[in-house]
Order: sequence, then structure tokens, then C-alpha cells
Amino acid sequence: MGEKLPPWIIGKSKNPRSFCGQDMTQLKVNYVNSVRAWMITPIFNQYLKELDVYFKRKGQKVLIFLDNAPVHIVDEATNLANIELCFFPPNLTSVLQPLDGGIIRSLKALYRKFEVVSLLDNINELLHASDLIKKLIVLDAIKFIDKSWSLVKAETIQKCFANCGFVTGDEDAQELHEIAAQEEELVALACRIGIPQSNLVIEEQLPEFEVVEEKSLICQLVAEHRDIADDDEVEELAIELEDEDQPTVQNVVPIVVARDMVTQLILFAKMHSLFSDELDLLNLKATLNNLYNSSLKQSTIRQYISNN
Repeated sequence: MGEKLPPWIIGKSKNPRSFCGQDMTQLKVNYVNSVRAWMITPIFNQYLKELDVYFKRKGQKVLIFLDNAPVHIVDEATNLANIELCFFPPNLTSVLQPLDGGIIRSLKALYRKFEVVSLLDNINELLHASDLIKKLIVLDAIKFIDKSWSLVKAETIQKCFANCGFVTGDEDAQELHEIAAQEEELVALACRIGIPQSNLVIEEQLPEFEVVEEKSLICQLVAEHRDIADDDEVEELAIELEDEDQPTVQNVVPIVVARDMVTQLILFAKMHSLFSDELDLLNLKATLNNLYNSSLKQSTIRQYISNN
């Protein structure tokens, strides 16, 4: 069974002012810094060394899969005893990397939720949007990441690994165990009704049969019983049957198009003096405007967050 390790957060400042008076040991994160707040080779090697010490204490051997980022270079001084590195083939990160398969997306969605909730809590205290953004500090972001990572479900991580081709074999072993149990039950039942085990044959692969569609079957029957020699007639019959299967779709005119059509009709009537009373068309246009405006209404941000 796997475990979620504390995330490493890379910032620009070595000692951010927001950290003053804050016990960072309460947060399950590791904070490091670089000039551009990017992962660099020294930080990467520091991460590997600390991770190797951690797994050495637990007596575990670990295989880490990595992409081919330029910073993923292991220094000669980095001697790993309990960690082995395996690099993905080039240009296949989006296919084979479980983090890109949905784990990062789940973390970011949770982080954005905490961020928006924090802004909403302070929205009535400040007048300008710029002041509202300044309300968020580095420490808040770290706390959001800590909470978000703790809420990423184990099932989500397991499914992302499975979708990228990482299979532990437990599922296959369980399936084989169930099949063996069913075979033993079948053999016991056969012995009870007097069938020798030697005469009992269990097919490993059942024969597969082609799925015949209804239209093909009808065309075949018509050709056999009505002696239709012309293949073109059979094809015409198949086309007719296919057209019958497709439901009739009525074109629905969008509100915006209908509103523009009424506007053009009013202009046309005025230019050519077709009628003097245009009240009905104006009322129709007002009704379409109301329908269009009502379709643009959406729920509040708080309702969106609570629903998601």
C-alpha cells in the first residue's frame, strides 16, 4: 500500500516575511527556494538524498519514475542506496506520467477552491480588487497546498497510475483466484452428479461469434427468399433501413438568431413602408431580449463552490 509524502514547495525568498511567528513544523510541507522559484538540479539532488534517508530508515526499496526534464540530473556525489531511478521515454510524459494523468489537476482544483473561498471571506472588507489580491500571502498558498494534498483521494491516485499502465498485479491475482475457486466448485458439483473429472473439460477460451446487425440480417433474408440477383437493390434496401433508424431532428433556432431576424424585419418594414403599426414586432423583440437575458443568468460564486 502506498503513501502520500509531504510536497516540496519552491519559492523565491529564503525566509518569507509571512513565515515570521509561524511554526512551519505544523505544516506537512518542505519549503526550499531558488532565484525563479523553479526546480533546479541542486534542489532535485537534495530531494533525492532526503528521500533516500527516509526509505532507508523504513527498510524499503523504491523505484522512482521521472520525465526527461533538464534539471533531473543526478550528481556524482548523490549516492542512492534505497532508490532506483527510471526515466520515461522522450515525448511520452503526457501518456505515462501519472501526475499529468489527473493528480496535478485534482490538486489544482482543490487549491483554487480554497483560494476563492478565502477571497470571498475578505471581499466585503476591501474596496479594490488589487487590495483583495494582496490579502493572499505566501503562507496562505502553502496552507492551501497542504490542505489540498491531504484531500486528494487515494482512489484518484490509484486510477491515474492505472490509466498510465501501472498495474500492481493484485487485481489479476484476485481474478485468477476467483476463477480457480469457480473451477473447483464446478468439479465438485460434477462429481456429485456422477460425471468423472476426466470427462470434464473447461474451455480456457470460449469461441467468439460475429455480431450480426438487424439491417444486414434483413437484407440477407430478402436476398435469399425473393431471389434478388442485383446487388444494387440490396444496397438500396440497406440505405432505406438505415435512414429509417435515424430519428428526425428538427432545427431549433437559437434565441440570438431569432432576435436578430426580428430586428432585420423591423428595419426592412421601415425602409419600404410596408406597414405603420409595428407594435407586434417590437413586443416580439422585447420578449426575445428578455429570454436572451434570462439565459445569461448564472448562479453566484458561493453556490458554484458549494456545488463543486
